[in-house]
Amino acid sequence: TGKLPTYEETQAFLADQNTNKRDLLVDRLIDSPGYADYFANKWAAVLRNKRRNGNDILYTYRFHAWIRQAMQSNMPYDQFVRSILTATGDAENHPPVTWYREVSASTQQMEDTAQLFLGMRLACAKCHHHPFERWSQQDYYGFEAFFTQVGLKVSAYNPQTNIPDVVFLNGNPPQSRNPRTNQTVKPTGLGGEPLDIPAWQDARHHLVDWMAAPENPFFAKALVNRYWKHFFGRGIVDPEDDLRVTNPPSNPELLDALAKHFIEKKFDLKDLVRTICKSSAYQLSYEPTPENASDEQSFSRFYPRRLTAEGLYDAINQVSDVPAGFGGVPQ
Repeated sequence: TGKLPTYEETQAFLADQNTNKRDLLVDRLIDSPGYADYFANKWAAVLRNKRRNGNDILYTYRFHAWIRQAMQSNMPYDQFVRSILTATGDAENHPPVTWYREVSASTQQMEDTAQLFLGMRLACAKCHHHPFERWSQQDYYGFEAFFTQVGLKVSAYNPQTNIPDVVFLNGNPPQSRNPRTNQTVKPTGLGGEPLDIPAWQDARHHLVDWMAAPENPFFAKALVNRYWKHFFGRGIVDPEDDLRVTNPPSNPELLDALAKHFIEKKFDLKDLVRTICKSSAYQLSYEPTPENASDEQSFSRFYPRRLTAEGLYDAINQVSDVPAGFGGVPQ
């Protein structure tokens, strides 16, 4: 939950004689409102949900509330991603359209999707063959094609901002154009086959179908690696959003097993957190032994890690008993 235990909670835990008390604590914390608060803050940052001025309040508050509810209700991860990537309409009716205000061009939408949800950094392939990966310009524009139907316009209920905030489909067949060959490119998943998608279908749903398929080699691995990094301070692949053949995992078997488990559990995020936090690896001492003192990637000991900025700020306020105040939001 990103919070310090209170003195009373600490004393009660130490006095508890139940041999299963640690697992029970993990379960209680995951089902508490603090879990939703903490991970909503994490996902809001990753999804670029930010308030620059008063015009953003309509969108950012709704999107944050939607993310928090998704975490609290344990929305399956594939459904969470689908709700964001296929968002249509306005923020009042479907808050995830807020994401499109920050990534308004199809190339931005594609690159963000690849890096965030697949762990693939494709920006280099926009102009030339990726220098550290197998992806070519054809792969780049085939992936972009999934987003070429997306249009943005200013909503009727908030025209004074003059900022596009409504997502709609433009009615065109989804396709991109490779600037090197000047040829039309059909929507294509990375390493997949080109798809024939008519203009009246939303290509983004086909994209999520491909991403969430059990045989997809990127989707589940990218998420479990991101969550492993969250809890251990280092990903099995590090950086956590750079899964490429020239940056192999430190423990391929562990990454494969976690991804397989995540798929078998129907993309259950709370189950994944339980699995990681109840593991023997997460319970290891941070104090090194002569045998593992030099280990920096194999997780033979726990690596000390900093609190997040928000968690540290909350901890200072809690210890000093001085609540924080931010303009325009409840204390």
